[in-house]
Amino acid sequence: MRARLLTIAVGVCAVISAGCSTNEATNDRARTVPQDTAAAPSQTATPAGKQLTDGQLRAALLTVQDMPTGFTLDTDARNDDSAKFEGCEQLDGLDQNTGSGPDIDVSFTKGGFGPFVSESLGQKGEVEAKDAVNKLANALSSCKTVKSRDANGKVAEFRLSALSFPKLGDDTFALRMSADAEGLAVGIDLVVIRRSGVVILILNAGILSPDSAITETVARKALDKVEAAMA
Repeated sequence: MRARLLTIAVGVCAVISAGCSTNEATNDRARTVPQDTAAAPSQTATPAGKQLTDGQLRAALLTVQDMPTGFTLDTDARNDDSAKFEGCEQLDGLDQNTGSGPDIDVSFTKGGFGPFVSESLGQKGEVEAKDAVNKLANALSSCKTVKSRDANGKVAEFRLSALSFPKLGDDTFALRMSADAEGLAVGIDLVVIRRSGVVILILNAGILSPDSAITETVARKALDKVEAAMA
């Protein structure tokens, strides 16, 4: 079960990270239906924000010391770049080959049955980042279910539902993904935060429903570290 949960969690991370290279959403409280739809950049678009160096971006990545009590570094977690989402035409239609999505990541665990928490960070121009999160939010908001297929051909069907979450950074998008894996219910909190041109992806996966208090704590800490790097 541990291996299956890891496969699901890192598979989702790989696919969403690729999608973040082209998508995004703004709302007063994050949910699956964004209030603002994606739009082409116009004269009202904000100028590009401060760009972090590779070293600054890597230094902003979460560490074990940043995590709630009981978590350890999960060295078994690996992003599966071959993982695919199926059954959501809007998600399939995203251009996932721009190469500018989240490109550094870290994973933590609290045991063999989770929770498994991961963070991915990526950077691009501010207008591009905003457009990327809007497109991802719009795509996921239009689908009730998606299927994830890993490199071994195993398929997990996820049910997508709204997740109440505070607005953090400049834009926030959040949803709950639920699935049945090997006879056990699995839940994943997915949160995407944009701060200027930096995109933060947080996943919290585990048996039954994830503890969203952990999700929020980790997300706030991740944003604090990005903002500190920008100061």
